[in-house]
Amino acid sequence: MSDTVRSLSTSGLTPKKQLQTWSDALTDLCGQFDIDPLEASSLEARINYTTVSQLKLCQIEASQHRIAHTVSGTKLSEHPYVKILFQTYGISHFEQSGRRIDIMPGDCLAYDVSCPHTIVSPSLTRHEVVIVPKELLHERGFRTSKMLPCKLSARNGTGRIAYDFVHTAFDEANKLFDVWDRDRTPRQRYVSSRYWLPIIEGRGDPGPAFGFTTERKAAPPRFNGS
Repeated sequence: MSDTVRSLSTSGLTPKKQLQTWSDALTDLCGQFDIDPLEASSLEARINYTTVSQLKLCQIEASQHRIAHTVSGTKLSEHPYVKILFQTYGISHFEQSGRRIDIMPGDCLAYDVSCPHTIVSPSLTRHEVVIVPKELLHERGFRTSKMLPCKLSARNGTGRIAYDFVHTAFDEANKLFDVWDRDRTPRQRYVSSRYWLPIIEGRGDPGPAFGFTTERKAAPPRFNGS
């Protein structure tokens, strides 16, 4: 099911309320996290979010901060998602299962949200995110229990196609949602599951079976700070 684009901002709130508001927003989207503004006196953050079929799409901007999902106090079943993150501004540092990955503008990162991890952004960052329910991936035979974090380029191949999809979903939200509300066919399931599998598997090209080609005439995506 699709929805309109909604927005939330921490601007104008007290520092304590900012952290609580941001924590609540993340909890609603994909589970509970610890949030630390590092040494900053406040957390200035904004999110635009919507749903397309069973996918959750987000545009996020936040000042310096650290988010962490830890083992204690949280059940894995509370984070039944795989997240695909497209960095568009700033640099973030991701750690999970002993692996450290630096995420820069133009990068695409896919990872299992249920596994403990941290993301540190020492300055302002912007990114667009797709949150995929594990159930959809299991339907395609993908075993998320064996998933490792994977970084791809969002400038070409599968990463480029996926980024274009997310960007278009926000730029043309009303038109896109109206069409999909009228045409609730198996294609939505196709977009929701099979479409994202090459990224999560770390494949750079979706192949002809996915009905896409990476030979595109459109202008390249813009990633600030690159």
